[in-house]
Amino acid sequence: MKSRTKSRRTGRGIATSTESRLFGPLIHVWLAGLGAVSRAHTEGPKLLNELIEEGARVQAHKRNTAEKAVRSTLGDVQAIVRRVVNELPPVRVLQEVRALRKQVDAMNANIENLTHVRGAPRKRRIAQNPRSAG
Repeated sequence: MKSRTKSRRTGRGIATSTESRLFGPLIHVWLAGLGAVSRAHTEGPKLLNELIEEGARVQAHKRNTAEKAVRSTLGDVQAIVRRVVNELPPVRVLQEVRALRKQVDAMNANIENLTHVRGAPRKRRIAQNPRSAG
């Protein structure tokens, strides 16, 4: 009988070690999950508040970075506008161009009058209506 008991004990020892090899990691995962749930219940509100504070810090930092980028871009655009405005001819030059245009128009009118006085027929300008032509 002793040999039977011995073999049973030996067999049982083997079974226990196989069980621990198979179920040991599962039991550890299960226990870790229970620990995580327990910790979430006890430390959850604290963790949530910490995450909210960290989120607010990140948002403020990103907003600050974005505002700096916008200000920098706005400054660049203003510099470009200033440069373009400075490259435009002054109003005085535009007024001179308009005055010269009037003088050219007056000279053209004089030329037409002179050619008419010499007997050359004047060119008649007739506005053609696209509907009536044809």
